[in-house]
Amino acid sequence: MNPKILFLSEIEERLLQFGQPFMHFLSFAGFHSVVIKTGSSEGLKYQSFALPWAILNLTLLILGETFYTIVIHPTVRAKYNLGLTENFTYILVSFSTVLSFLALKALAILKYKENSKFWSENVRMLMEFSQVGPQFDLRSEHLDPFFETIRQGVRRNLIAGLFYMFYCMIIVCALIWIAVANDSKDFPLLISNLHHVQSLIWNINFSMYFLFGLFLGLYLKMYITCLQVIAIEVERIVITQNREAMLSNNKDIELGPKTIFKKQFNMEQTIERLEQILKAYFITEELVTKFSRHFETELFITFVSSFLIIFARAFFIVYYILKSSPTDALYMTGTAVVYVWQIYHVATLCSQLDEQVKRILVFLHRVDVKALPIYLHTKIDMLAVRLAGEPLTISPRQCFKLDRKLLITMLASVATYLIILIQFQTADERGP
Repeated sequence: MNPKILFLSEIEERLLQFGQPFMHFLSFAGFHSVVIKTGSSEGLKYQSFALPWAILNLTLLILGETFYTIVIHPTVRAKYNLGLTENFTYILVSFSTVLSFLALKALAILKYKENSKFWSENVRMLMEFSQVGPQFDLRSEHLDPFFETIRQGVRRNLIAGLFYMFYCMIIVCALIWIAVANDSKDFPLLISNLHHVQSLIWNINFSMYFLFGLFLGLYLKMYITCLQVIAIEVERIVITQNREAMLSNNKDIELGPKTIFKKQFNMEQTIERLEQILKAYFITEELVTKFSRHFETELFITFVSSFLIIFARAFFIVYYILKSSPTDALYMTGTAVVYVWQIYHVATLCSQLDEQVKRILVFLHRVDVKALPIYLHTKIDMLAVRLAGEPLTISPRQCFKLDRKLLITMLASVATYLIILIQFQTADERGP
């Protein structure tokens, strides 16, 4: 086999060790599988199965939501006699949820070729990253702890997701059972049964919505690992330079029979390692930049829609609690949790990426560049200035920076809007 193809396959296998189970869940959820093994007939077969299923799944959801909007929604609004505030919030939460969810599924289908190419491009660039030097080789055993951490994280998220799906199904089945038991006669039997089927299909799909955020996080975890390896290498150079400086200033210091730091510092080795570090960083920077461009629409939709939906659902949670409707309150809580979980997961990983970039910057400032060649001195200084002024971040459409600070700001805004909406709702009830 061609050595390059073999190298690619080994890198891809390394990534799929922790990503493959998750990819199966993603494909089952109707988000078209974006992973195909290089030159693998099994992967091509898996891809051909996933696309028709994703299209069928999206079609069923669109038909179901069209049926709900035309037939069910007007009757529900008339039955509960909602006020202006409740109507506004109900429409906001309904259409924001439907449009954002269907848009993400449609994008996954429309971009299936681009997504597959993006995966292949990531594998190729990670191969280049591994070829920079033995310390950057993603196949090496010394990086096993990093990948084991990722694998355990993916495993925990999937287990938590299964519990969440189970919770959602229990609540939905309880709501359907209550509706059947009450037998309100709001709809003919056929329409009522179709509504229950549509509700079940929608909630089964929606309960797996968290998988999309985990999928985005999978790429981010790979990039964070690369930055961690780079930061460790820069730190090692700083430590070695500090030891050499101590040796130069204290040549006669001894500890017992042995002289401390016998081995003289090898300047050529330092230059080579710094060049490798710079090359590895620029590869990782390109990976992160391509990720931000490729998924900017998905990230923008996810965070903007999540902001709207979380505060609207938070209002209804309080509303149903005040109306003594615990089942509806639990349902709304469950559907709000998935948005909080998804944006928290992605924002936390973006913050970790920022932390690793800052860590690299700190150690770059501590590198002793006096004895280095001018060209390398200049490269290190320019990179340090760039990281200080324009650090590597994820910013969808340059509208906002993804990190935990954004999440805190969003939740604070949700609390503010929730207070305002409750005040409007109270005013509606006291109105004439």
